[in-house]
Amino acid sequence: MECQFDESMEETVYEYLRSFVRVTGETQEDPATGRITSVIIKDIEPVAIEGRDFGMISAEAFWQEKSLEQLAAEENVAPVQRLEDLLGKGSDLWTDEDDFEAFLAASKGS
Repeated sequence: MECQFDESMEETVYEYLRSFVRVTGETQEDPATGRITSVIIKDIEPVAIEGRDFGMISAEAFWQEKSLEQLAAEENVAPVQRLEDLLGKGSDLWTDEDDFEAFLAASKGS
């Protein structure tokens, strides 16, 4: 994926080049696949989750393909046994119904 950014963001982008970050900006999608092909970065910030160490990783490790089983083992997650355990989870991810509908439309590639 191609990432573009203003010259004023150059040092920040390079500082976080091999770190976990949250990027805000404008994306371009491939109409055939719905996949993002490029992003114009407007803001970038490091991601920190309490109890997790998101240190630097090598580019080789970052791009290594892994199975779902391998990812689940690395994240120490198990399959959900009961649907009731999921009810209500993630309810705070969207600000309102319109925000949720926009997410659904974007994830379908429309």
